[in-house]
Amino acid sequence: MKTTKNLPEQDRVFSLRYYWHGLPEILYYQIPAKIILFMMVSFAEGILGSIMNLTGIYSVSSGELPSLLRSWYGWAVLIALSIVFTIYMALDIIILILLSRNILYNQKKKMREIISTAIRVSRKFINFRGCLIGMYFAVIIPLNTAMIGLRLTKHAVPQFIYSVIRTNYLYMLAYVILVLLLDFVGIIHIFTFHGVLFDNYSLATSMHESRSLFFKNWKNVILSYLKFFGMFLLILVVGVVSIIVIPYYVSHWIMQVKFWYHYLIIMVVILGLIFIFLFTMIFIQAQAMCITRVYDECTLAGYQEEKFITPVLFQKSFRFVISISLLASLLLGYVGAMIFDDLFPKEYATEVIAHRGGGDLSTENTVESIRAAIEAGATASEIDVQRTADGHYVIFHDNTLKRLCDDPRTIQELTLEEIKKLRITAPDGHQVRIATLEEILNTAKDEIKLYIELKGKSAGMQMANDVYQMLEERDMVNQVRIISLNANLISQVERTYPDVETEYLCFIAYGEIETMEVDAVGLEEELATSQRIDNLHKAGKKVDVWTANSFGSIIRFMVLDVDGIITDSVQLALNIRDGKSDLPDFTRLLRIFFPQF
Repeated sequence: MKTTKNLPEQDRVFSLRYYWHGLPEILYYQIPAKIILFMMVSFAEGILGSIMNLTGIYSVSSGELPSLLRSWYGWAVLIALSIVFTIYMALDIIILILLSRNILYNQKKKMREIISTAIRVSRKFINFRGCLIGMYFAVIIPLNTAMIGLRLTKHAVPQFIYSVIRTNYLYMLAYVILVLLLDFVGIIHIFTFHGVLFDNYSLATSMHESRSLFFKNWKNVILSYLKFFGMFLLILVVGVVSIIVIPYYVSHWIMQVKFWYHYLIIMVVILGLIFIFLFTMIFIQAQAMCITRVYDECTLAGYQEEKFITPVLFQKSFRFVISISLLASLLLGYVGAMIFDDLFPKEYATEVIAHRGGGDLSTENTVESIRAAIEAGATASEIDVQRTADGHYVIFHDNTLKRLCDDPRTIQELTLEEIKKLRITAPDGHQVRIATLEEILNTAKDEIKLYIELKGKSAGMQMANDVYQMLEERDMVNQVRIISLNANLISQVERTYPDVETEYLCFIAYGEIETMEVDAVGLEEELATSQRIDNLHKAGKKVDVWTANSFGSIIRFMVLDVDGIITDSVQLALNIRDGKSDLPDFTRLLRIFFPQF
C-alpha cells in the first residue's frame, strides 16, 4: 500500500453531507443488491438441499450434528455452506466499498458494473483464508450483539447458552475478553477488502498490509470512526426521542379516546419501523464510506480532492420517501385502530410450560417445583430424566452434580441410594432432595401435564420403554409428552408408542424438519422464525419455543401463535397470556415490534 501523505485539513473532515447526499444511491443500490444476493444464496441452498436429499438426509438439526461430522457427505455439505457464506459475505462487503467510492466521488457507475466487479473480485476469497474471514463474520456479529440484546443477523447466540453465561461471572468475563480479542483482530484487518479491491493484492498480502497501515495510522482511523459513530448515535437518539419517546408521553393525554389513542400509537410504531429501516441501511453504507475515506486518506489510493456534487435526484427522492412513509402510517394507523383488539389481543391461547419443573418459581426439577407450577396455573411442566447406575430414574438436568450438589460425579455413576443422600440448596437456603421420576409422576397426576425429556448418555429406547411403562401403570399416557434432542430416538419413540405425544427439541436446523416423525417440534428461541412456525403448523405439527424468558420474547411468540412457550419466567408468561399485565397499550405495542426495548 502507498505511503501516507499529509492532506489538507478540510479534506480529512467527515460531515453528514457525504451520507445525507448519498441517500438516494444508498437506497437505489443497496436494496436491489440485497435482493440479488438473497436470490443467489437461496438458489445455492436449494441445490445443497437437493444434494442432501439424494443422500437420504432430509434435515440437519442439532441432534444429527455429531453423526453428520463423522461422514464424508456431512463435511462436504458443511464446506459447501462455508463457501456459499464466504461468497455472500465477500460480495456484500465489496459492493458496500464500491458503492462508497461511487457516492463519495460521484463516479456515476451503474449497478450492473458494480455487481460485475464485485463478482470478479470475490473469487479471491474462495480459499482457506477467505473461509476464515467468513467464519469470523459469522461469529463476531452475533457475539457482539448478544451482549446488548439485539439480533442483527439470521444466526445468533442461542439464548439458552447466553443465559448460562450471564449467570456466571467467570463465564461472562471470559466471554467479554473473547469478544474484545476478536474485535481487535477485526479492527487491525479493517482494510483487507480495500487492499484486495483497490491495490489488487492477494488476500494474504492485503491482510498483512492492513495490519501495517492500521498501526501506522491508528489515531486517524480511531478518531475518524469515533466522530462518524458519534454523529450517527446522535441521529439515532434524536430520531428515537422524536418519533417514539415524545409521542409516547403525548399519547397519555388522549388515552381516554381509545380510537385516536390507538391511531396515534400505530402511526408512531410504523414511522419508527421505517426510521429504523432507513437508519440501518444508511448506517451500514455510511460505515463503509467512512472506512473507505480513511483508507484513501492514508494511502491516496484513488483519492480525489474535487468537491462532492449533490445529486439532483436527492431532493425529489427524499420528499418521495417521506411522503410515502407518512401516507402509509396514516392509512395503516386508521385501519389498525378500527381492529386494534383483534390485531393486538391482550389474551392469548399459548400454553405456558414451566422450564425444569417450575422455572424461577422454585428449585429446579424437584417435587416442590412441580407443586409451584401447579399452584401458579402453568399448563405443563418440563422435566429432565436420567438413569442411575442401578437402573432407577431421577430428575436432573446437568451432566454432573457439581453445580447443584457440589459433587463432580454424574447421575450414571451413582446408585439411587447414593443420590438420595445428596441435597440441592434452594435460593432461600433450605435443602431439597433430588426427585425420582415416580415421585414426580405421583405429584403431577391429574394436576398438570408433563414434558419428560429423555436426558443424558443413558437416554435411549430402554429409558423410553421404562418411562412408558410407568405412565401406563398410572394411566398417565395422555398427560405426558416425551421430548428429546435426539432426532432418531424421538422418531423411534413415535413409531413404537403412537399413543403418547412426542416432541423433538432442536437449536440448529437446516432442511425440512417438518417431515420428521413427531407430533411436535420445540424450537430454540433464535430458530423460531414466523416462516418456520407456519411451515410446521401446515405440516400438522405443534410448535413450542424454548427458552423464552423476557417480556419481548414471550409476547412476540404469543403473537406468532406458537402452541407453547417453555420458560423460566412462568408468572410473567401467565400474566401476559391472561391479560393481567398493567402495561399501557403503547408500551405493549412497542414491545411486540421492538422487544429489545
